[in-house]
Amino acid sequence: MKGIIYASIANSIWGILPLYWAQFQGVSFKFILASRMILSFILGVFIIRKKLPVWIQCFKNKDFLKYTIFCSVMIMLNWASYIYAMVNQKIIESSLGYFIQPLLVILMGMIFLKEPLNRFQNIAVFIVFLSLGMVTYFEGLPLLSIVLASTFAMYSYLKKIYYRKIDQNKDSKNLEELPHFDTFYFVVAESLWMLPFAIGVLIWLGTTQEPIQASYMQLTLLLFSGAVTLFPIGVFAKATQLLSLSSLGFLQFIGPISQFVIGYFVFKEPLIAHNLYGFILIWIAVILSLIPSKKMAKKPA
Repeated sequence: MKGIIYASIANSIWGILPLYWAQFQGVSFKFILASRMILSFILGVFIIRKKLPVWIQCFKNKDFLKYTIFCSVMIMLNWASYIYAMVNQKIIESSLGYFIQPLLVILMGMIFLKEPLNRFQNIAVFIVFLSLGMVTYFEGLPLLSIVLASTFAMYSYLKKIYYRKIDQNKDSKNLEELPHFDTFYFVVAESLWMLPFAIGVLIWLGTTQEPIQASYMQLTLLLFSGAVTLFPIGVFAKATQLLSLSSLGFLQFIGPISQFVIGYFVFKEPLIAHNLYGFILIWIAVILSLIPSKKMAKKPA
């Protein structure tokens, strides 16, 4: 039950965040991305400041080192695509990606982790690929949606694999490896690996003299980007530890539903007919995927 609550909180926050990121229209998305990475790291280190020696010890664990690097690459690509979509009024297009992403998570759980799907969920996965094919045929490959979906799906999968390994270590009583089990330590380590890239982007922006064009209000709001990043992703990390990948995928539909509503009704983004048909197919897939199987959540794998 805790895993379901954590996942619901994280995805609900992500669902309304377009209202926050849309305030930065006109600002260089590269500047926003770099600032988000740096502020997330600073806030994360501040939160764990009393446990920094323990956190540093985590890097001695090869799995911690490897998976935090891989996850940081996936989430960095996801953030870059997402922020680009938010500041360029592509909220509906991004929501399409996040509708697809939970079904990719469910599919990966079935293929790689042998998590069973019922027949409705299998049909749902087929419909997703059908809708992608239709949108691609009429309007070209929806690259932004695919990048958003695939990067966060892979991020979810990598985290689940990592926490499975931790549980195996705990079961086998490899106690010397246990300091790295804290989910927030993992999140802060991800932001650490992004730091060189973020600093490089800011230096590059300075040398090219690309205008940032941010008002004082926007710069003030940007100071909160670390908090609006770390809190939901930290809660999501806990949910990943507690839920099966398939159950996690079901709950990730909360976010894109909110994003679509905000994009269409709040920001009045246009919905082209072909995209509408694609969304209708996706929504049918969502409904099918949510037809209950016998277990929504299970004990930590």
